[in-house]
Amino acid sequence: MIKKLTLPTQLNKMKFKITLCFLLLSIASFSQSKKKILFIGNSYTYVNNLPQILHDFAFMNNDTIIFDASTPGGSTFQTHCSDTSCLRKIKSQQWDYVVLQEQSQTPSFPPSQVQTDCYPYAKRLDSLIKTNDSCTRTIFYMTWGKKYGDASNCASYPPLCTYAGMQQRLRESYLEMADSNKTFVAPAGAAWRNSIITDSTINLYQSDNSHPSVEGTYLTACVFYATIFNKSPIANPFMSSLGHATAVFLQTIAKQTVLDSLSNWRIGKYPLPKSCGTADTTHHSTGINTDFKNGISIYPNPSKEKLFVSGYALRGNAIEVRNLYGQVCNTSTSQNGFEGFEINISNLSNGIYFIKLIDARGFRQVLKFVKE
Repeated sequence: MIKKLTLPTQLNKMKFKITLCFLLLSIASFSQSKKKILFIGNSYTYVNNLPQILHDFAFMNNDTIIFDASTPGGSTFQTHCSDTSCLRKIKSQQWDYVVLQEQSQTPSFPPSQVQTDCYPYAKRLDSLIKTNDSCTRTIFYMTWGKKYGDASNCASYPPLCTYAGMQQRLRESYLEMADSNKTFVAPAGAAWRNSIITDSTINLYQSDNSHPSVEGTYLTACVFYATIFNKSPIANPFMSSLGHATAVFLQTIAKQTVLDSLSNWRIGKYPLPKSCGTADTTHHSTGINTDFKNGISIYPNPSKEKLFVSGYALRGNAIEVRNLYGQVCNTSTSQNGFEGFEINISNLSNGIYFIKLIDARGFRQVLKFVKE
């Protein structure tokens, strides 16, 4: 929808113990976080299925996302406020986060028009979200300027004649919405700007110079991951359909944009009420079992032909070996108990890989190894 602006085998025990001690220290950092997220927006969210890309990205970093979405094409905050399906989804459960994405042009219009056409409905949606659960955080999804500016509105408002001008207005409006509603933004648009400035050969746009390409959606997912989990997206093995170099570049841009400038995006500025406790109450250990004590070890690492996996109660776990692109290279099911099992990796090319262990209840452990 185009909008017009109105005017204005075992190793020796010692080696095993050393490996085990190292793994026990490492495993402490493998906390699984589960987030329930509702996305409210339009085609900038549903094109390339941004929520699913974020889900898959988080999964490969041992985090879980349960999501739903209300994203009719061209929807504005105003239309969402009267959309019964959207309102029903807001009330359907206690969300950890609700993401709000306005129509792509609206927040870039003159401040006086945004004050009328956008801000009241942003506040209305935020109010509905907090009424459903006062511990839910609203995230304003800062989008990006059109590649060559908004030609349909350029004559009426010169800042829209260029990408840079449109992007600046989007930034200003989304930050204003975050401040007035005491929350924060996911700065996708700012990350797009940083990506374009750093390497303009990576095309974040589809042929309409507006909607995101696969690269654009992937960068946006990386931004959301860093924003929501406060973790670096760098080195995540999920790369969608992108090449390794491109994915790592976009991961790095997202990390630098979000985590190096948290205050810019109001992240942490407006804490939840004390009655909400921590922002995430669903953390739990990601050992293969909740009573996991003895650790999971893989050895030798690096390895050339065989990799041994040992640990407590491994029987029946699904096993995946994935490469840096997130592609599954090997799958099996463990048959042994404490003694562990071996994986033949002789057919793999040299490089870095990840073993993902998944038990019957869904608990996951991710371990990295090097094939040499």
